[in-house]
Amino acid sequence: MREHLRRWGACWILVVLFLGSWLGQFLTQLAVVQDDAAEHGQEFDWAAFWHQYLASTFENWQSEFLQLVVQGVLLLALGKYLFRADNTASKEDVEAIREDIRQLRTCIWPTRPVRDEELL
Repeated sequence: MREHLRRWGACWILVVLFLGSWLGQFLTQLAVVQDDAAEHGQEFDWAAFWHQYLASTFENWQSEFLQLVVQGVLLLALGKYLFRADNTASKEDVEAIREDIRQLRTCIWPTRPVRDEELL
């Protein structure tokens, strides 16, 4: 459980924040619709509320996901060129360096096993 929280804790925090904000939107919109119905002398209608609530939720999500998709596409398409530095090591370079360190440590301490977390 501890390892799960260490690895996925940030995701769980985001889920809790998301559900909390969605609940907050529900409660505030419920209060606004109830006040609006009372102000016009009408009875509160759950069916109309759900329609309005879901419409406003998906309208908000649509714009947010559109922004997210555009940013993701830009980063995927242009990220290699935008964030490239001449001194940046590639994954293959890092793995080659780790392998060299493994070989050196094996030569120096042949009886001591080399753990990956000790490398770089």
